[in-house]
Amino acid sequence: MKKGLIRLVVAFLLISGVGNGLSLVTGEMNVNAAEFSYNEISDILTEEAIKREIPPEVAKAVALMESGWDQSAMNEDGDGGIGIMQVTNAPQSEQDRLKNDLRYNIQRGLDILNDKFEGKAGKLPTVNDNDRDVIESWYFAVLAYNGQKQVNSPIYKNEDDEKFGERNLEAYQEKVFKDIYSYSLLVRERNYEPIPFGFEVSDFKYNTEDPTDTNLYFETTHYELPEEVLHHSTQTFKEGNIVFTAEGANFRAGPSTETKSLAKADGREVVTLQSQPLSDKSNEYNTAAGDNLSEMPLQHLAWYEVKLEDGKKAFIASADLLPLIHRLSGSDRYETSVAISQEGWPNGADTIVLARGDAFPDALAGTPLAYQEDGPLLLTKSSVLEKSTKDELKRLNANKVIILGSENAISENVVKEIKTINKNITIERLGGENRYDTAAIISAKLSSDTAVLAYGHKFPDALSIAPYAAKNGYPVFLTDSNGELDNDTKAKINSFDKVIVVGGSDVVSTNAVKGLDYKRYAGEDRYKTNVDINRNLKMGNERAYFATGYNFPDALSGAVVAAKNDAPLFLAQKPGRDLTDETVTLLKEQSFDQFGLFGGKDVLDVEDDLLDVILSR
Repeated sequence: MKKGLIRLVVAFLLISGVGNGLSLVTGEMNVNAAEFSYNEISDILTEEAIKREIPPEVAKAVALMESGWDQSAMNEDGDGGIGIMQVTNAPQSEQDRLKNDLRYNIQRGLDILNDKFEGKAGKLPTVNDNDRDVIESWYFAVLAYNGQKQVNSPIYKNEDDEKFGERNLEAYQEKVFKDIYSYSLLVRERNYEPIPFGFEVSDFKYNTEDPTDTNLYFETTHYELPEEVLHHSTQTFKEGNIVFTAEGANFRAGPSTETKSLAKADGREVVTLQSQPLSDKSNEYNTAAGDNLSEMPLQHLAWYEVKLEDGKKAFIASADLLPLIHRLSGSDRYETSVAISQEGWPNGADTIVLARGDAFPDALAGTPLAYQEDGPLLLTKSSVLEKSTKDELKRLNANKVIILGSENAISENVVKEIKTINKNITIERLGGENRYDTAAIISAKLSSDTAVLAYGHKFPDALSIAPYAAKNGYPVFLTDSNGELDNDTKAKINSFDKVIVVGGSDVVSTNAVKGLDYKRYAGEDRYKTNVDINRNLKMGNERAYFATGYNFPDALSGAVVAAKNDAPLFLAQKPGRDLTDETVTLLKEQSFDQFGLFGGKDVLDVEDDLLDVILSR
């Protein structure tokens, strides 16, 4: 993939125009590129990037660098590149489609970029934890998209070069990232600075013994950047996401900087997005430019609809947003579990774990198993499969369903309904005579020398430990209503080298843990127990999830997603649905910058507390 000339004036004349602005509803139609407007190309780039979990900001800038967003561009740098993404090395049978089908050209180009990121064509250096949502994580994949060549060395390495040891700002990826910062993040040129990797000459290697070898080799395989220089994509938000505005952000009458500002944010404000990302419509609103579209600024912004305090509709630019809170909820516990499944497994799952939605023990004991199987935990009624759950099973297209609980918990009628979706699907049932037996049976599916022991008749303690247990593959055993263990559970838990006990001696008795090598985590109430767990049993420090501490359904499926994202789960209390002082104190000590909420605003309303946490840093 070689760089084409960036001909902004020509690009605008070719691909701008009136524009119908399809706002991500272009569907799957595949028509000749000449029929697409600038807005539609932006929409397709955004849509296809989101499907592949690529920041749209990156996709748009790569397409700009390759062709100036010109699908008619061919062989721009003598390497046979085709179309907007300058796809090379395509088989002859594919070339006509790459020339004539804009969407397909974008799909192929982004597939190649994704393969580079995932190291399918050779391992590349990683950045921090290589979070796909972080724009800077894609630096080396962008380099490799153009070619892992010496010309793209991040630092001048030829000793004969007068710039030896300096940053190579002429490298392909440096130009792409400057475009990202300029057109998507709206960083003014005078304020632009390249990503501070701190490259050294020794980080890279040339084959000096073979002058015909122009490849670039990596000697350093990982780079750590300070969190404050990283940019999370702001063009992948969804309707209902809760985000921060930048200080003084404009709320405009339309999706363009050319429209009237209706209001400005008073400092940083929390807003709920009312739409999916919309493309920039500056070419529609700037009537002063007339037909001379070359006067229009090239912007890769996305826009979102929001509501002002007076209820009026307004629009805010993606560059003025910071990710804060993502709420996962539905009209009931079953639809909430579906929303969580769609968030965690957007591309389907091979295995699904199914538990009752009106009782918590089986679901929480099954959380480590669902994590191990890399599948969502969905909820069902005892004798009927909810329509929302059934529809989600179809979407996931799984080959196997693991049912937690005996036929008394989940009836054979539910199994029959699952079979109507896919008669060849494999059904495995893990269930005993009671919740304690079921938990013990589930434990046999996990390989660990450490177990978790929690109270089996109230959910908060087991919920608090569930993400940590799942992440580490620790089975969860349950005590009875008196805090004791039945004989079978006692025998099984005695086989573990270590046991994590959750809750005080009133819910897990001293007799229950007699003879065990255990560590107890407990507080005066469920919230302080939750804080003790999250303070001492560390998980990741980027994201945290929240659930109500007084009712279990919304959070049952969420613990698996929390584990999948290496994130702790915090509990909110019922009065005012706010966070306890101890929880807020712990959050302020951490560096979380993304928050997920399990459940609707009627049960979980902690945005103001989280805003205070962020602003206190």
